[in-house]
Amino acid sequence: FGDYAERKMTLAGTTESASGNIHQRITFFDNADGTVRQLWESSSDAGKTWAVAFDGLYRRRPRG
Repeated sequence: FGDYAERKMTLAGTTESASGNIHQRITFFDNADGTVRQLWESSSDAGKTWAVAFDGLYRRRPRG
């Protein structure tokens, strides 16, 4: 599923693994300074706790 609200877009889903279901969510934050933060989290306990898999910041490349 996906949702966009309050300047952030969240995508979420579940994948199967040998050890059980892994829940994943990726949130993109539209920051006021023009950057975009991508936060990717995963959970192996049905969303009770989340671990950060990736936390990145994107900026426009300077022209020139």
